[in-house]
Amino acid sequence: MLSAQNISRPRPGGTAHVSPEGIIYCTDGKFRWVYEFDQRKRPTILLSLLWKCMAVGSALGLLFLLLHTDRLLHSLGVLLGLTAVGALAALVPFALHILRNGPTVCLLFTADESIVSCQQVKGKTNEKKVAHAIAAWVGGQSQPALRFHDALVCRFDSVRTLRPDPAHNLIRVNGLKVYARPEQLPLVLDYLKRQCPQAK
Repeated sequence: MLSAQNISRPRPGGTAHVSPEGIIYCTDGKFRWVYEFDQRKRPTILLSLLWKCMAVGSALGLLFLLLHTDRLLHSLGVLLGLTAVGALAALVPFALHILRNGPTVCLLFTADESIVSCQQVKGKTNEKKVAHAIAAWVGGQSQPALRFHDALVCRFDSVRTLRPDPAHNLIRVNGLKVYARPEQLPLVLDYLKRQCPQAK
């Protein structure tokens, strides 16, 4: 059985090794894991769109309120109405996003002795496909047929806080959210603690 102590020692050889927990021990000296979540259950993109659209609606409503202070009650109604319209307007791009990319999001996490990074996989995919493609790629085969958004990177020497949140399969590493499945979380947390002894 794999322990938290050997997570930093990827298996040498011509192919990557995938642990029973789903950690991919790569021949490039790094280890990786894939985390998948359903946007309909954890709609972070929708919430971000909601805040932006509601902020625009509220700003327009406040402007109307300032220009019509003599009709305060009417202006307040306009303010609330524009805020509600902004909230509804966020649902359209979110629905289009779901149709285009599918309901699930896959995140690829990579760690070595100095950094941990997170990249979101573009397009429709699932955890098994991404893990298989990454394991084949780091095993010396051709580039994976995957596209990624820009990586979010956190250097271990800059880490001041490590906040595990097992209820949400999450470790907050400074401002970076590191997700892992329940069986992976203890391994990843132990590794991060050993790499960031200065963190609280």
